[in-house]
Amino acid sequence: MNDSIIGLVGASRFGSVEFGEGAIVCPHSLFTSNIKLGSFFHCNYKSAIAYDCIVEDFVTLAPGVFINGNVTIEDEVDIGAGAVVKQGVTIGKKSVTGMGIVVLKDVNEVTTVVGNPAREMVK
Repeated sequence: MNDSIIGLVGASRFGSVEFGEGAIVCPHSLFTSNIKLGSFFHCNYKSAIAYDCIVEDFVTLAPGVFINGNVTIEDEVDIGAGAVVKQGVTIGKKSVTGMGIVVLKDVNEVTTVVGNPAREMVK
């Protein structure tokens, strides 16, 4: 485990979880196995990441986010409170998800998605 993690007290992890430099993990977070988290990752209160996930640098999970297995979240993504990301999805760089959404399919880079199921926000 990386010594530069801020907060891991009160969080649970099982199996292999690799934390990048400057990661911030709030209490009651859950990490299962085979997860790679990038630098300056921020996991808020009561969020969870399931198995076989890759989360790149500068990603923020708001409170209550659930990331299912085999998900890739690219650099600089913000995921809104209570969002659910289904298995096998990729969320592209610099994207934003609204709160309470369910992401069922891949999200392109620099895209904002809202609703249930998630859809691109019309400008």
